[in-house]
Amino acid sequence: MRRRAPRMVTVILLLAGFAASSAGCYERVIRAEGLGSRSIDTYEPNARDQPDLLDEIMWGDQRREKKKKR
Repeated sequence: MRRRAPRMVTVILLLAGFAASSAGCYERVIRAEGLGSRSIDTYEPNARDQPDLLDEIMWGDQRREKKKKR
């Protein structure tokens, strides 16, 4: 029974390491200018115009701050 625990920990660490290394990031180009820009695929930005509940929790009420700046 004692030999089983280190093996289980090793398997869990290997699986966690594999999951962390396989989760990559992606690149989303929304504008390209200059030489070679015709060969680059561009996409619509995926940002929303209106803040949602999570944005207000993290950054506060953005509408109030915009009114104060004016």
